Amino acid sequence: MGLSSYMVEGIVRGHCYRPIGPSVVQIGRQTVEATASQMIDLFARYKLPLGSGRREAIEIDRDTTQVRQTGTPFVSDHTFFGALGAAEVHAVDHSDFEGADIIHDMNLPIGPALEGIADLILDGSTLDNVHDPARALMNYNRMLRPGGRVISINAAKPDIQGAYSGMSPEWFLDYYAINEYTDCRVYAQLNFPAEPWSDPSGVPMALLAMDYRWIVQHGQLPPLDHEGWAFVIVVAEKGAASGWDRIPTRARFRSDDEQERWLAAVERFSASQRPCFVTTMRPEFAPPAGFVSAI
Repeated sequence: MGLSSYMVEGIVRGHCYRPIGPSVVQIGRQTVEATASQMIDLFARYKLPLGSGRREAIEIDRDTTQVRQTGTPFVSDHTFFGALGAAEVHAVDHSDFEGADIIHDMNLPIGPALEGIADLILDGSTLDNVHDPARALMNYNRMLRPGGRVISINAAKPDIQGAYSGMSPEWFLDYYAINEYTDCRVYAQLNFPAEPWSDPSGVPMALLAMDYRWIVQHGQLPPLDHEGWAFVIVVAEKGAASGWDRIPTRARFRSDDEQERWLAAVERFSASQRPCFVTTMRPEFAPPAGFVSAI
């Protein structure tokens, strides 16, 4: 699993809005797709000090599968998150695959020892690779401390090569709404077979944000109608009163009380001042109803 260049920049943008905190837990060890020079340039662009990621302390990734297969000298996860001020950088996996230091099968409930250990939970395509994504989602939100955040990217549809399953934007938003998170931003990443939409790596794609005003007006999320591959990017922040074990109900089955609580959560999310996750994948087409260009 890996963090593409735009995911790396999105994490930096989020850190500039609110520092990530001292403890980072990756759900599956991540390849950080940035070389030393690219990381240095990125930090300079956002006027960030390198911290423990200063030039002489930059460690090159030797452990993740992607790096071993390609030989690309990407920086290590410890270097990247350490440069953002993280004192602890962990990885959870069902084995010590790629050097994970917390061994746990995310299909099974975590124990008390893992509860509240993270200021940032980073899921770079785990939910779409486990058999019980709902349990995994509850697990890693249980691992998150109040005030911490989750950043995740997963398949939005089950037709993506390598994905066990796909979770819609609705699946994520309803979970964070019912669990009363203080903030939740949901994006749809759409992949295309050809230009003109392209990210720096050359993969044609566009990013859409959920239009919360439309969602409040209609009382539900719009369908994600896209023939190509689609992914969901989520940035959610936990509050002091947030839960992790409340199970949402789909819009057409919700009681009046459930709908009222859901609408209140979406209204709260819509008032967030959190900047857009990325601004480099603006679509060259009119977004469908319920979505807006991510800017």
